[in-house]
Amino acid sequence: MFHAILLCTVLVHILARPLPDDEAIISDLGNPPESPLNYQELEAWVAAYETMKDASLTKEERLEKLAQNLETLDFVEPNTVTLLAEANDYHWKLVNSASAKVKEVWNKSYDLKTDPKLYLMTRKERRAEGEKLYNTLSDAEKKEMKEIRMKVEEHVKGLMRALVRED
Repeated sequence: MFHAILLCTVLVHILARPLPDDEAIISDLGNPPESPLNYQELEAWVAAYETMKDASLTKEERLEKLAQNLETLDFVEPNTVTLLAEANDYHWKLVNSASAKVKEVWNKSYDLKTDPKLYLMTRKERRAEGEKLYNTLSDAEKKEMKEIRMKVEEHVKGLMRALVRED
């Protein structure tokens, strides 16, 4: 069970909270990890985001680099890195098959999360950044984004169930 909690913590950028309205997506587009990070942890977190999005790396290279990026973060256990990578790969598979605008917003969200300036902003400022991105979408694109989030949530729940069964 402890591993499942860690996986949830690490997957904060793709785990879908219940989506009663657009606020959850708006918040998530500009949200860094929930816990405050020191400079070393911030560097590791930003490097992990960059690694997760780097399509030039093979899966093995990405796993190795992610493990190196995240080893300084106390809330990440080494055996959760593989699950993080699997969830992230599934997320990007869906995003890359989405409409151009939805793909653009997700890419901009990742760009935002790899900018250390984001982590110096207040929660309100981060939310405003997420809202700017989200408001560029049409209603159909917002619906598409929600569907992607819900599919990712189901996939992550499956990964977590498998992890709990292993423990």
